[in-house]
Amino acid sequence: MNAAIDLAEMQRRIAEMEAAAGPKPDTTADADASPEFAYKPLSCEEIVALPTILERVRGIFPEAGLSVVYGISGSAKTFLVLDLGFAIVNGACWFGRKTIQANVLYVYLESTRAIKKRLKAWQEAFNGPFPAGLSFILDDFDLQNPEHVRALIAAARQSDSRVIIVDTLNRASLGSDENSSRDRGLIIRACSEIQAATDSLVILVAHAGKNKDQGLRGHSSLFAALDAVIQVDRRADGSRYMKIEKSKEGIDGEVFNFQLTPVVIGTDQDGNEITSCVVEPLGAGAKDDKPLTPALKYGLDSLTKACEAEGKPGVHLEVWRQAFYAGHTGDNMNAKRQAFYKARNGLIERGIISVADDIYTVTALPSVTGALPDTQAHTERLALPSVTHPFRGGNGGNGNAEGSV
Repeated sequence: MNAAIDLAEMQRRIAEMEAAAGPKPDTTADADASPEFAYKPLSCEEIVALPTILERVRGIFPEAGLSVVYGISGSAKTFLVLDLGFAIVNGACWFGRKTIQANVLYVYLESTRAIKKRLKAWQEAFNGPFPAGLSFILDDFDLQNPEHVRALIAAARQSDSRVIIVDTLNRASLGSDENSSRDRGLIIRACSEIQAATDSLVILVAHAGKNKDQGLRGHSSLFAALDAVIQVDRRADGSRYMKIEKSKEGIDGEVFNFQLTPVVIGTDQDGNEITSCVVEPLGAGAKDDKPLTPALKYGLDSLTKACEAEGKPGVHLEVWRQAFYAGHTGDNMNAKRQAFYKARNGLIERGIISVADDIYTVTALPSVTGALPDTQAHTERLALPSVTHPFRGGNGGNGNAEGSV
């Protein structure tokens, strides 16, 4: 009997609570209503009809996205990125690759004295005015500070910059734990916000880990979020190169050789020369006198035959590829494809062939004594007036006149 009374009392109380809560919402109406945020499914045809994704630097950097150029201290990564900035502003080829012209905003967080010297070296070497589209921010900048991020977006919009370089990531994220997925996630989010708000290519200049063979320093989430990753390094013989570690627009593993050429930019109070450096691409890199492996020899022979068949000193990548595949003994197309890429990259790294705009040529090797390569091509690359001999001093080898950052 008491249990029945308790149940009746419970039902009465539930009824009172429902009455106090008011009428129940109409769930049918909610299902038909348009939400504030909604997904729009796209058909295959709609996706194919989307605008073509362009490349800021053909086969290396996308027109917009997030990328990193990294290397150990002294690898010359800042020299290289500054050279990239000048090429993009001028709409000129960079290491033989076409660029889409754009204004560049460079956030430089290292020594102001160093960047001043490097700009003077560029002006002295190429005897031309500075391009109006390259501007710098030398103030403190922190990717973890929302106010700084908003200010950078405003500066990029004001200067109409579609390429934003942050040098270095370490200086722009002081106090964060680079090995923490949470902290790296915040950095990635800030960079993505800058990129989306400015429709730009954001390039971070970063450091390699203690063991450079393990790649980019810090949590792996950053590497996964990047559209392109360029490693800058030096070989045992001191020669310099950059390597495409990751590129959604090109082929991973491509190697480009370069040197730092010293340039006299003035004298100090004692009359001693003050020098800095400029980047000089080397189509053939440092000579390697070791005999070619059978795989590399076959690759070189196939390129030579393709050039002879076309009657030209150089042929397009696809022409060479077909000649390579035709005589290769690989069991399947995937095996032939891998062999081709290995041969091509090996020949480039050995300094035996060069590439410009996907045209591959067997090249004469520069002297290992440090003879300067043809400077006319580099002058044309920067779209500046011709200079008889823009590089000054030394043997033009792997100069380190002011320290290679």
